[in-house]
Amino acid sequence: MKFKFLFSATLIAQLAQPALAAEEEVLLTITGDRIELISDVQPPDDADDLVLRYYQLLPLALQESLQLLRHRMDRRMEDYEVAFAAGDTAEINEITDDLSAYWTRIQHIHFEEFTPAAMQDLGAAYAALYFLIEG
Repeated sequence: MKFKFLFSATLIAQLAQPALAAEEEVLLTITGDRIELISDVQPPDDADDLVLRYYQLLPLALQESLQLLRHRMDRRMEDYEVAFAAGDTAEINEITDDLSAYWTRIQHIHFEEFTPAAMQDLGAAYAALYFLIEG
């Protein structure tokens, strides 16, 4: 009887450890060094200029990474138009998968570097630049 109690107590203690550890895990870290909404933007600015103005506020390595992703998106958008005109659904699916992957990487950088208001502004600009992106 004593052995069963000791075994049960040990088993419960071991099962409870991960639950306690999960409660102590850091789920969200908020930092105050994200780039804010650009407030001096006049409505006539086009979407490309707006994106470039935000990106100029980033470190050079991130600027280059985002420039490369945008270049790849531009190339795939051209491919999309050709595939759409040809009615090539397999190619269209492949292109939209690529575009989705590029957009996801861009959004991840936006999430790390910009405030929610700036991200919304950037999202609207990208929607104006790429008709496949919802704003």
